[in-house]
Amino acid sequence: MFKNELKFVYKLVYTNLMDFPTDLWIEILSHLPQYDKINSSLVSKQWYDFNHYIYKSKPIKINYYDLRTENFKKWHSKNKAKLKLFFKNNNDDFTPFLNYLDFISELEIYNSKFNNEIVFPEIVYNLVNLKFLKITRYSVPDFSRLSNLTSLTNLTMRHTDTDIQTVPDSLTSMVNLTYLDLSHNNIEILPKEMCKLKRLKYLDVSFNLILEIPFIEKMTSLTTLNISHNFIKELPSSIGELTQLHTLEACYNALIKMPDEIGNCVKLTSLNLSYNHPKLQLPCTLENLVKLNHLSLYNLQMNEFPEFIYKLSNLTDLNLFANKLERVSDDIHNLVSIKQLNFTSNLISHLPETIGQLQHLENLSFYTNSLTKIPNSIGQLHNLKVLNLGWNMIEVLPDSICLLTNLTELYLVKNNLTRLPENIGNLNKLVKFICSNNYIKSLPSSITKLSNLTMFDTSYNDLKELPVDICYMTQLTTFEFEHNFIEYVDEKVCQLPCIQTKYKTQNVDTIQKLILLGQKILSF
Repeated sequence: MFKNELKFVYKLVYTNLMDFPTDLWIEILSHLPQYDKINSSLVSKQWYDFNHYIYKSKPIKINYYDLRTENFKKWHSKNKAKLKLFFKNNNDDFTPFLNYLDFISELEIYNSKFNNEIVFPEIVYNLVNLKFLKITRYSVPDFSRLSNLTSLTNLTMRHTDTDIQTVPDSLTSMVNLTYLDLSHNNIEILPKEMCKLKRLKYLDVSFNLILEIPFIEKMTSLTTLNISHNFIKELPSSIGELTQLHTLEACYNALIKMPDEIGNCVKLTSLNLSYNHPKLQLPCTLENLVKLNHLSLYNLQMNEFPEFIYKLSNLTDLNLFANKLERVSDDIHNLVSIKQLNFTSNLISHLPETIGQLQHLENLSFYTNSLTKIPNSIGQLHNLKVLNLGWNMIEVLPDSICLLTNLTELYLVKNNLTRLPENIGNLNKLVKFICSNNYIKSLPSSITKLSNLTMFDTSYNDLKELPVDICYMTQLTTFEFEHNFIEYVDEKVCQLPCIQTKYKTQNVDTIQKLILLGQKILSF
């Protein structure tokens, strides 16, 4: 808060405190910076009472160095607030901790340099009221003592320097855990004792060396399971017991088969199976996951579009990047809720007219495919904001593309286009327009109506001139038109700020010479 605003609040406190409702004061004071909250509570009993109320249940975020100040010690002796403590790269005296052992409810310790000489603070084992503990890049010398933290509900241990090959028994006895993150370690085995963690809702064991996940069926409270970046070849059929599961991240493994029972996880809203074995078998029971919003199946080398996807009417985000799909079925219109559709890096040569029925679609990518034309129905996608048709073989764009008035980004790079639609200027919300590496001979006059365009790339084409009215497109920050056949650039165009910035001069003659040096006509 600015000083003047703070003085205003102080003035209100001292003159009109009794005229304001208590809940309104609490709302106002809760937005003050921490320093001002602490200081103000030392000079006003009423303010102290409010602060005491504000901090009654919500921990204060404070770093190690602030914790050691006398000012904070004095304030805390009255407020008794819970503390959320963060420190990193410390090998200092932890004596100041002793004053707050019963109040530290959240603790994050981070060794950003991964320095083995920095010792794990012993005092952590004595924080009996600790609920949240996050340890990053520290070597924990004695896992068994962590079991003393009986109040702990959230535990994160990432990039630990300890050679953890299995989950320590001391962790599996922490039955109050609801959140456990053991990612980025060297864990090879998930022991059966983990089934004791019946309250666990979030489990992240990604970026380890795990081969299998047995006994997972006992953890029936799980809502999020992240097993990505391991070496798992098969999910057990017992995965179907996780009926509360909302998110399953299983990408970057060696999965070759998905059990039919995955269809029992009917509360799943997000499923990622990308980058697994190219022969991964996807069961038809996946069609039962009718609540699914996000589905990622990229780089699975699929030749055919999985039919079960058409049954997922609540799907909003579908990623099929880097497969070998050759066609899109007319049934694509069944994805009535879809907003993000990514077919990048496939072999698709034809789009059905029914694609125009995806009325909620906002982002559509067919980058790097084999398309030669675009259906007229593309103009019906009135909510489309990003369209990427780059690296195809498209020769002509349908005029209906000019009806996409909500489009902000259009990518047409590396096609066989010889012209742009005359009414391209109707796309007045366009911010980025990339049509480089084509055979475009001229720009339509309506191009200058793109008043929100900031990035325009028409390099590597067959342009012979630039419309003079481009000089009015002063909002452009990037304008690329090298490697064309332009022999002359009007001096008004040369005065565009983006061009003067690009060539680092305001001299029109110099700019014209530099522009010509970048054209094809002078490179023969």
